[in-house]
Formats: sequence, C-alpha cells, structure tokens
Amino acid sequence: MESLPFTFGQVQDMEFSPNGQLLAITCFDTNTLWSTTIIYTMPKYYTFRCRHPGRKAMSRQVAWSSGNDRLLVCLDDGIDIINANGILLSVIKRPRRVESAVWYTPSEVLSVEGNTVFRVSMEGNVKAKYRFPHLLLRDIAVVPMRDLFLVIGRVTVSSDGMPPKKERAEKQIIVYNLATGEIKSRNPVVDDVRYITLSNHYSEARKGFGVLLGHKDKLPPRLWTLDIDSDNPLFKWAPFQLQSPSYLAGRGYFAGDQDRMIVCAGVDGDIHIWDLAGLALWHGVHGHWIP
Repeated sequence: MESLPFTFGQVQDMEFSPNGQLLAITCFDTNTLWSTTIIYTMPKYYTFRCRHPGRKAMSRQVAWSSGNDRLLVCLDDGIDIINANGILLSVIKRPRRVESAVWYTPSEVLSVEGNTVFRVSMEGNVKAKYRFPHLLLRDIAVVPMRDLFLVIGRVTVSSDGMPPKKERAEKQIIVYNLATGEIKSRNPVVDDVRYITLSNHYSEARKGFGVLLGHKDKLPPRLWTLDIDSDNPLFKWAPFQLQSPSYLAGRGYFAGDQDRMIVCAGVDGDIHIWDLAGLALWHGVHGHWIP
C-alpha cells in the first residue's frame, strides 16, 4: 500500500481528474471546523492546498471539470471553484444548503438544493430552475454527451397525502431530459441511497453507462447500468457487491482507461481501488492525517 503525504481532518470526498494526473481530496477538521481541499499530482504526490476562507462550512464533494484544469468543491453554503494549483477562482454563494453539485458546461454548474436543481453561472447568476415536487433531492449526475441528468430524491409525500416516516420513505432515481423538460423515468429504490456517479464512457459490454449508487451506511457502492437506448431509460442491477475492509466516505468514482476501475475514499484517509473486470480490491493508498 502506498502513502499520501497528509490529509487535514476527516476525508469527505475525493476524485481523480479525467486524465488521471491529479487527485483531489477534501477534508473537514472537526476541531477547527475548517474545510481544506488538497490536490496531489500523480505519481510524485506534489501537493497544492486550498483552505476555504472566510467561513466555517463543511465541504462535501469535489468534481473535476472535463478540461482537468478546475475543481468544483461543494460546501454547505455554496460552491468554490479552484484551479489545479489550489488557487481559489470563484465563490458561488447560495441562500440554501447545497446538497451536491456537478459541472454542466465549462461555465455553469448544477446545484442541488431542496427539491430544486439550479443551473448557475460562475458569477452566481441563476440561469434555470428544475423543480421536483414532493422530493427531497440528494445528488445529481449528468449523462455524458446527452441532454439528460439523473437525480436521487427521498419522497416527502406518500400516496395518501401524508408525510412518510423518514426511515421508510421511498427513494427515487429520476432521469430528466433537459431539452424537453420532461421526466423520462422514475426508478424506486429500497436502500437509503445518497450518492450517484456515472461513468464517462458508454460500455458496449454492459450496453449502457456504468452507475455507482452510494449509501448512507458507509458501505461500498453498488454497480448498476443505465440503458438509454430505449425511449424510457432503464436501470439494470449488477448481481455482485464490492467488498471493503473499512468504512468509506462520500461517493465512488470510475477511473482508469475506459472507466475500468472504481475508486472510493475511506473515512480514515485510505483510498480503495477495485478492478472492474474482476471486482477485486487490488490496490490502496494510505493517507496521513495532519491535525
């Protein structure tokens, strides 16, 4: 197992850049209540650090732009944009709690807040809103090269019009068409799904895009396939489960050539990597926490 130089607090999320040359990890220190994002260059582990200034807010997510040059960092109260050298470029303040965010174009992001997805510019201007009544949204993913995005939500009103018990509330994965403004499919989920990640490449072997669904209970994500060849996109479950020796943090990601690996961060700073062909945990990177 290789070692990273350090982290700053409990790891919240991580992601490799699309070209595999950079690794971003965001951490939250429960003692100082500061969030810090570290960018490691691969494979020499030269580091850049960005401590999110001016406020004590928990970072939740990182997401690289397709050009490998900018990083989106989602915090409780907004979205920070930093470059590959850890320099803060933009602070997008939001009036509501931000559950998650994703790049939509090089100059716009999609921000998940309550039951609404906001399309926001780098200057913080709202360009569009997409509302999902009776759902409390948790996460979002954009389908590559398509006018589609996926959201996960918890149903807040049951069929009898009453609020369901939180632990029994149905969760749904919705496929939404941005071009037509319509919901293409609703997919009920029994588990307490919190995170969703899509592969960047269409898999001929699986006949669709790979989908990772992450859960609240710190278990490894589950692998699904999104079939978009029909009018109504379908989710197909893969009949196997990833195994991990420790608790995981945040979402899982696809990585490597043609998305042939799955990568997750542990709450202790370790990074776990699975080979998608055999689904075996074959490599790890150990992180050192600097308090």
